[in-house]
Amino acid sequence: MNNAGPSLTVLSWNVYHGGDIDPILEVGFQDLDLLASTAERVWTEVRANDFRDRAVALVDGIQGTNPDLVGLQEVARFSTSALDLATGRFRSVDLFDFRTILESELETRGLPYSFIGEVENTKAGVPVDGSRLKDRFIPTQLVELTLRDAVLVKDGFAVDGVSRGNYRAEVLLGVDHMGGEIRMRRGWVRVDARVGEARARFVNTHLEIQPHSQVQQLQAKELLEEVVPGSDGVTVLLGDFNSDAAATPGDPSWTPTYDKITHAGFVDAWAASRGDSETGGLTCCHGSDLRDLTAVLDQRIDFIFFRPPEGPQPAGWEVTPDGAKVIGRAPGKGTSPGGRWPSDHAGLCAMFQLGADPN
Repeated sequence: MNNAGPSLTVLSWNVYHGGDIDPILEVGFQDLDLLASTAERVWTEVRANDFRDRAVALVDGIQGTNPDLVGLQEVARFSTSALDLATGRFRSVDLFDFRTILESELETRGLPYSFIGEVENTKAGVPVDGSRLKDRFIPTQLVELTLRDAVLVKDGFAVDGVSRGNYRAEVLLGVDHMGGEIRMRRGWVRVDARVGEARARFVNTHLEIQPHSQVQQLQAKELLEEVVPGSDGVTVLLGDFNSDAAATPGDPSWTPTYDKITHAGFVDAWAASRGDSETGGLTCCHGSDLRDLTAVLDQRIDFIFFRPPEGPQPAGWEVTPDGAKVIGRAPGKGTSPGGRWPSDHAGLCAMFQLGADPN
C-alpha cells in the first residue's frame, strides 16, 4: 500500500467567448454590408451574455473546488474602434478583456490565484456598423476578437517553467475583401511544476471542432509528438478536445482524437474515478444565449487526462485519480447572478492523490 502524499486538484473550463459566430462564417468576409449586419447581431449576443456577470459564477466554481491549477479556454479579448470622420482613421473606443475581469473577481474575493501563462490563438476583426456611399459600404465601427487559452495557478504552486505555442494545423475560415486569409488558430500552454517531490507537466489546450476532424487530428498529433514529450514526471492534459467520448463513430460529435490520446498511454480521469457518475461527465453544450436552464448536456468533450511517468520518480512517487466532478451545471446553484449559465460548457474538476511506494 502506498504512503499518503500530497493531493492535486485540477480544473478545466471553456469559458465561452460569448456568441454564436457560425452566422458570420456562413456569410463570409467579402460582402462588408452583409457581414456588418450579421456581426452586429453576434456582438449584441456577446454583450447580452455579459462576462462580468458570468465571471461571478465561474469564480464560484473555482472557489468551490479550490484547484491547484486551472486551464481555461476561450479567454476572449474584444476591442472596439470607431471611424473618426475628421481624420479618416479608426480610434480605439473600448477594451473588454475576460482575463482582466476574472482577475478582478478573484482579487475582490481575496482568492490566491494568478495567471502564469497564455497563448493567443485566433485574432479577427469585423465591422458591426457602417454607411453606404453610392455603391460602396464604409465601415464605421469595428470589433476585434482575440481568443486565448490560459493557465491560472494557486499562489505557492511550485512552477518550474511555462511555455506556449500554436499548432501548425489550422482551418482557413475565409478571405476578406482585401484578399487576406482569415484562419482559425489553436494553441497550448505548458507548465512544468513540482507537486511535493513529484515532477509534473501540465498542458492546457483547445483542439479544433468536429466538422474539421482532419485538422483536429493533426493538432492532436502535434500535441502528442511535440508538446507532451520532454518530461520524466507525471503528465496531465486538460482542455476542450472536441472529441466526444460519449458518442460512437458516425455521430457528428465523434472524432478519433479521444482514442488516439488514450492509446498514447493517457488515462481519462473521469473514466478512471467515475465520480458523480449519474451525469456521465457530460460538459457540452448550452445554447448560445446561455438561458436554456432546463437543457441537458449531451457531449463529453472536455477532459483531464493523466499519464504516469515512464521513468522512476524521486522516492517512487506515483499519481492516482481520487475523484472527478462536473461543475457549473445546476440552475440557481451553478448559474450567474443574472440567471445565465457561466459558459456554454460546464467545468470539469479532477482530484489526484500522490503517494510513494515504500519498496
